[in-house]
Amino acid sequence: MSVEVNAQLFHERLTRLHGQWQKGKASSDWGNADAVCIPIPKFDDDDDGMYAKTTAVSRYLFSYEFNATVLVLTRTELHILTSDKKAKHLEPLVGKGSVKVTIHTSTKDDKNAGNFASLVRAIKGSHTGARLGIPAKDVVSHAGVEGNLALVWMTHAKEKAGLAIVDVTRGLSHIMAHKDATELGYLQKAAVMSNKVLKHGFVKKMEEVFEEEGKVVKHSEMAQHLDDIMEDPSKIGIKVPPDTIEACYFPIVQSGGCVKGYNIKPSAATDEGVLTEDVVVVSLGARFKNYCANVARTYVIDSVDKVERTYKALVRVQQECLAGMVPGAKLADVHKRATDFLAKKHSHLLPHLPKSLGFSLGLDFRDAVYKLEAKTDPGLLFAAGMCFNLAVGFADVQLTAADRANAKGSVKDMSQFSMLIADTVKIAGDDRTPAEVLTKASTDFSDISFTIKEVDEDDDEEDGEEEEDEGVEVKTVAGRATVLKSRLRERTNMTDEAMEARQKRAEKQLKLREQMRDRNSAKLMSKLGG
Repeated sequence: MSVEVNAQLFHERLTRLHGQWQKGKASSDWGNADAVCIPIPKFDDDDDGMYAKTTAVSRYLFSYEFNATVLVLTRTELHILTSDKKAKHLEPLVGKGSVKVTIHTSTKDDKNAGNFASLVRAIKGSHTGARLGIPAKDVVSHAGVEGNLALVWMTHAKEKAGLAIVDVTRGLSHIMAHKDATELGYLQKAAVMSNKVLKHGFVKKMEEVFEEEGKVVKHSEMAQHLDDIMEDPSKIGIKVPPDTIEACYFPIVQSGGCVKGYNIKPSAATDEGVLTEDVVVVSLGARFKNYCANVARTYVIDSVDKVERTYKALVRVQQECLAGMVPGAKLADVHKRATDFLAKKHSHLLPHLPKSLGFSLGLDFRDAVYKLEAKTDPGLLFAAGMCFNLAVGFADVQLTAADRANAKGSVKDMSQFSMLIADTVKIAGDDRTPAEVLTKASTDFSDISFTIKEVDEDDDEEDGEEEEDEGVEVKTVAGRATVLKSRLRERTNMTDEAMEARQKRAEKQLKLREQMRDRNSAKLMSKLGG
């Protein structure tokens, strides 16, 4: 195992963890825990523990997953129980920092009886020594393989040491929601990678599929294509060190060809249905050095008016949410902001808005505490440097016969559709600047829509010829013409710098609209007061 722990970064984060716990010990976030324990299990499959809170804490402190390891944080020191091999990597941490580090090496002859006794003594000597804080639900749902060190220790702590177990998940989530400069850098790179895979991997592949008449491609094949790129980014011309980039999850690709219909929940999965030329939804996420980013886009082919109107309403919902994601604002108010906007402008879409509009992400793909939901604790506030997956969508919107009266292609067979826009966003440094979108893929309707039409056999144009007319590029392929709006082609070929510049202009316009609305409100209040 080639591991080099950054001692300075470790002690900075350990000091922060220790300080936050000591400061908020009596709060519900920390359950009045006298000591905090992070039992890091060993898993049969690496994917089983990928997003375990215990694994995330290990990566947060050490920048590596030290499985089959027990961490016990007391009032004065951090105790680490691990194997002899892992202990050698951790020795440079001893004797440095404001929080003392003590390493215990696992022993087989007494089945760690002596080590467990030492940990219990340390816990009982910390504050009142009665309550041990753990990420409770996580420890149960991610227990690891039977007989692993972390699991054996937890059994001992609960059944033999007489310690009361309390939940400190909220406290750990609070610490990990606030990103330092190193973490923000990793998240930025994960967002850039997610955007590149979407742009150079999915969009180009989708265009190739739709430009060839009669080509049948399953959603699962499209998703596998994206996953393969995550495994080997050189497929789209990106060179990164091995094992630096990986997928957060198997990409999700949906269209009107879904076997059981659309599903825009984070738990959705790609099915074996055939990709159809209608409303296509894709979600994917890249991890850079274990930090997650996420992006989702909806692409519309042969749109009808209702689909276009619905999509543009969805973009406005996202803008409203971004404007409310500022330091000091409540997480719960993001959902309220979205529902208030729809109630005033598009009330018929209210029933189709999901209950959750996202969550904090980083080492955790989906944090269980910091959620953008109406029922989220009103005490949870945004702070500068936090990062979220903002995911707005409409599920199962009806498409009547009248709505699709002039429809072409697959759209004419649809009775309902769903849409999703998701971005990785960073909370800005002041309360007047909307959250910054890190995944820069355009959401303009002109950039996500295109039209496919059939070409009659007796058309004047010969197969394979190209013509340009009034800014529309027409490509004829085997008796079929794909009409791609010029700005879609422009977006596909646009440099990342140009895309970022466009996004910044959109964010500036959003900020100006917010300022104008604030001024108008102030004037109105002044008149009412007069």
